[in-house]
Amino acid sequence: AAAAAAGSVSGVIDAAASTRARMAPGTVVFLTVREAGVEQGPPVAAKRLVAAGFPLQFFVGPADSMMGQPLPERMRIEARADADGDPATRSASDPQARLDGVAAGATGLRLALR
Repeated sequence: AAAAAAGSVSGVIDAAASTRARMAPGTVVFLTVREAGVEQGPPVAAKRLVAAGFPLQFFVGPADSMMGQPLPERMRIEARADADGDPATRSASDPQARLDGVAAGATGLRLALR
């Protein structure tokens, strides 16, 4: 109830064994939130997580907002395991996952990196 009231979302980021084998220990995972249906442009919220192992739990709330705005009522959540830990560089081989149309307050989400 508290997560729903704050407009937060939470869940886990996971990866199949074959995907895990492609990632170095301590891989950085970037988690971004945008308005539902929006694929590009600045995110509404973002987090940088270090994956000591999988599944990796996440929580995104108002404190993660980029500009202090509330999270959207419906959102697109993306996770990307970044080989070099630099959010400005992207490789087509970086494992990724996304969920679109997630309602604010959702819990138990599962993003499966591929």
